[in-house]
Parts: sequence; C-alpha cells; structure tokens
Amino acid sequence: LAVRGQRQLPGATQGTLAREGEGRGLGQRRLGGIGLASEAPQPERLRAAEERAARAEQLLEAAVAREAVSASERLTLRKQLDDAEQLVSGLSQQLDSVQQEVAEQRQRCEALEKQLQEARAVPNASPGEGQDVALELMQRIAQLEAALGKDGNFDATAQVVR
Repeated sequence: LAVRGQRQLPGATQGTLAREGEGRGLGQRRLGGIGLASEAPQPERLRAAEERAARAEQLLEAAVAREAVSASERLTLRKQLDDAEQLVSGLSQQLDSVQQEVAEQRQRCEALEKQLQEARAVPNASPGEGQDVALELMQRIAQLEAALGKDGNFDATAQVVR
C-alpha cells in the first residue's frame, strides 16, 4: 500500500494506516510502528542545521590552516636543525685537527728541548762545535713557541729550560 509521496511498506494496509495515524500531531504519521517526520522540514531546524554545518566548515578550514602552518614551521625547524648539526660536525672536525696539530708541535718542541739539553751536557765538545747546534736549536724552539703561542695553549715562559 502506498501513501502519497511514500513508498509502500510491507505489512501496511489501509486500515492499519488509518488506525496508526489517529491521535498523532500534525506532520507525523505512524507506519507500521515507525515514526516519520513530515515531508517538509521545519525552517528553523533547517536554518540551525545549516548554521552548525557552516560553523563546522569554518572550524575545519581553521584547523586545516593551522595544520599547514604547523607543517611549514616543522619543516623550517628541521632544516635549521640539520644545518646546525652540520655546523657542529664541521667545527668538531676542525677542533680535532687543531688539537692534533698542537699535540704534534708540543712533541717536536719537547724533542728539541731534549736535544738542546744533551748538546749542552756534552763535556768533550770543542768550544765552537756545540754553539752552532745550540743556536739552531734555540731558533727552532723560538719558532715553535711562537706557533704554539698563536693557539693560546702554550706559555713559553713556563716551559723555558736554561
């Protein structure tokens, strides 16, 4: 059985529709125990639903915009972090290289000081023989001390052996 604008429900007859519809408010029918809203929605409910939908769309757009800004900031921060890590790595390598060079120069300086002490300790040397070597060693020590002094890690006055 079909009612105007409605499809036929199984088990519904003309008599059940009339009995079920009795005593109901306007705009509602009861078909087989199912409550149906009127065919035309109330304008106020429709307007409220449209306002809620519009507000939900605005909130969604705002959330999408915030997410886009957040993603952009995240990428910027990731790039800055990568750049900083590369800078730290490069500076660490330079520092290691400089420290190794300073250690090598200290070893050479200590070896030259030892040679100087040995040259001064030779008792049977002729008067002019040891002076040339000692002068060369003193000049080389002064050069190495100057190079170490540039690095700021060497105090020449504390290391002098006379």
